[in-house]
Amino acid sequence: MVISVMNKKGGVGKTTTSTTLASILAGKGRKVLLIDYDGQGNATDIMGVEDKEHLSLTINDVLNKIILEEELPKKEEYIIHLEKQGLDIIPANNELYALQNNLVNADYREMILKQLIEEIKEEYEYVIIDCLPTLGTVLKNAMVASDYIVLPVEAEVMAVDGLTEMIKHINSIKKKGNPALTIAGILITKANGRTNLEKAVIEELKENVGMEINIFNTQIPITVKVKEAQSMGETINVYDKFSPASVAYTKFTEELMKYVGDVRG
Repeated sequence: MVISVMNKKGGVGKTTTSTTLASILAGKGRKVLLIDYDGQGNATDIMGVEDKEHLSLTINDVLNKIILEEELPKKEEYIIHLEKQGLDIIPANNELYALQNNLVNADYREMILKQLIEEIKEEYEYVIIDCLPTLGTVLKNAMVASDYIVLPVEAEVMAVDGLTEMIKHINSIKKKGNPALTIAGILITKANGRTNLEKAVIEELKENVGMEINIFNTQIPITVKVKEAQSMGETINVYDKFSPASVAYTKFTEELMKYVGDVRG
């Protein structure tokens, strides 16, 4: 099952959601691959991969080999096993920013990431993709490659801003390139306990998109513990499993698994 976490707006907890979801799924005994698909490489950092700018192979290198129709490296050369997290990662660094240009003249340019995932997905039960916060061919690759999409949205009054455009692009890909693609739901992040504000955000979402898209019941609270964990190269559930954010992400993961249907039934 391939799940992309995306939003064209940055700072909404996208990478925190991707990495924590992957870690919790692994903690439940699932075989998980996390793909860092953002040139910032924040997921790579959070997972404790050192010296990301000098890695011999990243997601960009592997995708470029597909574009050039070259033989792929051995999986163990570009997939890193994270013993502490109990999962695998394909890392990224700022070289990924060149991918958009490299895709311009590629045949079937919106299918490149899907081709890579088809090569390796049989070894995993979940593939989680942490997507870059922008629209374009690079992001369309993630949409074509995915079964489900999770849309993190910050708990603020303008939460719907830009979300409608993102949903429009997803629906376009569903019609033209991936009929099986489904938006699993909207996840409200960085909730701060201001109930009236968060109720207003939910109402705004329901009025604008709630008729067609699931809104997860779980909300992720904002806490300094998340940043502390990430600075240590850990996800919040590993750093402090009793923190409110960790408990919330565990509930969200269980809610997501129930919604999409866990691969083990």
